Amino acid sequence: MRTDRKKKHWFLKYPLVPAFVLPTVGIVGIALLLQLLLTAMLAIFGDGIRSFQELPDVLNSVLRILLAFCMILVMKKSSGGQFQFGFHKNNLWPSVLFSMVSMSVVLSNLMEYSAAGLPLHNTWKGVAIAALSGIAPGFFEEVVCRGIVVSNMMRRWKNKDRYMEKTVLLSGLAFGLVHLINLANGDISGTILQILYAAALGIFFGGVFVRTHNLWGPVILHSLIDFSAFIFNGEAETTAFTVTSSIGITIIYTAVGLYLIRRKKQDEIRELWEEQGEEEL
Repeated sequence: MRTDRKKKHWFLKYPLVPAFVLPTVGIVGIALLLQLLLTAMLAIFGDGIRSFQELPDVLNSVLRILLAFCMILVMKKSSGGQFQFGFHKNNLWPSVLFSMVSMSVVLSNLMEYSAAGLPLHNTWKGVAIAALSGIAPGFFEEVVCRGIVVSNMMRRWKNKDRYMEKTVLLSGLAFGLVHLINLANGDISGTILQILYAAALGIFFGGVFVRTHNLWGPVILHSLIDFSAFIFNGEAETTAFTVTSSIGITIIYTAVGLYLIRRKKQDEIRELWEEQGEEEL
């Protein structure tokens, strides 16, 4: 049985590979499937469907959530229930409380978008779609980039020196670099800032997950961060405030993420992961 599981999880053998491949393939796959769905719906329902301008955003969000659930089911099934994503009660409140540090990003978003003069969605439909658009990436990215990638690194590298620091830093860096895909939009400066911003938050949420082995806090706060941007109608341009806040976020959240797994806490962290022991897959 153990040999069979290892064969099924051969793609996890080199942790940096799934760190880049899983989120990238997920994003590209969702984009392609979205186009197929929109084409099919247009053929079935006709041009009348174009009046629902938010349909692509809604479908994109639903597909992300469904893909995350599929990944959870596949990993659980193929590991005989051994793979733990961190959706449990253990350390729930520490996970949420540590993640609350990222509320400053929510406030930064609110200030930036308000200063840009963008209006808030003021209808129930607009707020509901903004909430869905926030929850979808929060859930999908945390399941993949922390739930799978960080968990795999913690298991594979547990006998290496400073493996916790390597796990948090490299998983966060991978999470940031995955955003290179946004260069397709042609905004080079915006993409670079997004890479720095995402890498820092990846390190921070990775630190929270490693420290608590609970994914609820990162999922909830990540979703809230995205919601605080989607609640506005429109997108803010890159400004001096955007650049300054992105650099500040990069420095602060990288430092906090590493502080959460400081040497003094690593015996406690090691014991926590061993208590919720998962076989190496």
